[in-house]
Amino acid sequence: MICTFRKYLFVLLVIATGWSVPCQADMPPAVAAGTALAAADDCVVKVFKPNEQGTGTLISSDGWILTAAHAADYDPAAMHVEWRGRQHDVVDVFFAHAQCADLALVKIDVFQAPCLQIATENPRVQETVVSAGYPRGAFREAGGFVLRYMGGDRQTGFVMTSFVCDRGGSGSPLVNKSHKICGVLTTAAFDHRNAPIADFWIPAQPIAHLLDEARDAGKLPTTAADIAGK
Repeated sequence: MICTFRKYLFVLLVIATGWSVPCQADMPPAVAAGTALAAADDCVVKVFKPNEQGTGTLISSDGWILTAAHAADYDPAAMHVEWRGRQHDVVDVFFAHAQCADLALVKIDVFQAPCLQIATENPRVQETVVSAGYPRGAFREAGGFVLRYMGGDRQTGFVMTSFVCDRGGSGSPLVNKSHKICGVLTTAAFDHRNAPIADFWIPAQPIAHLLDEARDAGKLPTTAADIAGK
């Protein structure tokens, strides 16, 4: 009942903010929202390492997953991923080389997996965004907008959103209304009761740098339009 109520509120938010599916302007807003959310949810996975867990998103059809670096481990054998109710071994991992970039890629062996594209620009303040966790129903879908950039400007700062995700959400995707990843959850602020009160996200441009580093290292195809989001 609670989950159904949250989904109802989410649909109302989507309708109010004008969420739509690109090239499908004739689709009713509620239907478009449900389709977009379902597509995003099917790309989200749970990432496990010893004594910790995080969230990630499939960004390539052959199983590369974008997540937070602190949710990953340098030893692939120490990790596993849960997706579609099944456990998958991690076969490769790649960490961002740039300083202070809490980003990593994790690889599982899958074929023709659904995936989300990466946005080519950082999100704008007041831009409508959503995020989803795994498994669907246990982790809430969250929607709202970009409040501000913290610790810098739109080019260098962290994105602060008007909503917070559940615990275990590190590495979750921030998705814009074009259904592209425009951020990755890196950390949160907590109140005196240890309850999260604000989430902070690494924006799209550092993610693009990570993908460039991975291509240079031979981890990703050099012509991966589905990953680049172009």
